[in-house]
Amino acid sequence: MRVDAMSVARSYVEFRAPGHRLPTLVELELDEDLCLTIADWYESAPDRPDDPESRRQYEILKSETREQFEAMRRAGIAVRPWLEAGQPYKSSAHLWREVVNSGTLYVYLTSRGHGEGGSTPGSMAHPMVEPSDYTIDGVRFAHNDVFRAVHDYFGHIARGNPFTAHGEHLAAWDHSHMYPADCHPVLLSETVSQICWFYYGAHLRDSRGRIPPPGSEGYIPPRDRPYSPQKTTPLPQELVAGFFSLFKQVN
Repeated sequence: MRVDAMSVARSYVEFRAPGHRLPTLVELELDEDLCLTIADWYESAPDRPDDPESRRQYEILKSETREQFEAMRRAGIAVRPWLEAGQPYKSSAHLWREVVNSGTLYVYLTSRGHGEGGSTPGSMAHPMVEPSDYTIDGVRFAHNDVFRAVHDYFGHIARGNPFTAHGEHLAAWDHSHMYPADCHPVLLSETVSQICWFYYGAHLRDSRGRIPPPGSEGYIPPRDRPYSPQKTTPLPQELVAGFFSLFKQVN
């Protein structure tokens, strides 16, 4: 039996926050200037793994992620570590098709790559690389592995959001509504800040400070781009507000 990810998400939110409902479909118009600003902020932001406020927010993030993971599993979705070479899915369409048809979601492990330079658990002080309570197929999942599973499921599979700048922003927006606002600054730093760095970072820009369009001189396709560095600094509230302002509710 196929599991409807959006129904699982709605049921989860209604159980965790009675009276609250997930928003309906939205329109997104990307603001390149805002994306450039967020990318620049993330590039220069200090890494503060021992900051008490960051730690507090990450504890909320980890706790809520664990609850979402349990909701997935209760709905019949099996989560397993990807132990073969490369990535488990070639595209967002491949992800959606395989998980919907098989009921199994494979996770590319944090131990095989965690941002620029392939950082692994034990090589950096980051709350999300700490071990979770889950051991699956003999592999101890990091909190980031659990987050990758729930973000793929509720951020991408639920509405079919693709692996593009536009789709990743939609996935971040959708998934953020399953978390309390109290942890949005670190949640969006983990998603939106890194998305903006990957698609709009200074290392991708031309002499005018803009991102060259596909096919033009200087354009770097996503497959050849580095992943973002990993930091623990919460996204400033004005940039959180700027991100949410990009979305318009569809009646």
